[in-house]
Amino acid sequence: MKYAILVQEQLGELFLYSNLRAAALDPCNPLEVKERRLHQLKAEEEEAQESRGETVTGYPFLASGCKIDRVPIMGTKDVVF
Repeated sequence: MKYAILVQEQLGELFLYSNLRAAALDPCNPLEVKERRLHQLKAEEEEAQESRGETVTGYPFLASGCKIDRVPIMGTKDVVF
C-alpha cells in the first residue's frame, strides 16, 4: 500500500506529499517549520502513542497550526515529491 503525507491547513486546504522532506521544502504549503522539526514532532508522537499502548505510526501530529497525517493513496498523480 502507498501512503502520502497529508498537510491540512486550519481553513481546510489540503496538501499531499510523498514524505516529510517534500512537505517541509514546498514553498506553497503553510508549514513554518523545518524538516528536522517535523521529524522531531513525529518522534514525540510515536513516543506518546507507545506510552498509551496504541499502534505506533507517529501520525497525526500538529505543526504550524496544521494537522500532519499519513493517508493511504491509490496513485501518485496529485502528490508533490
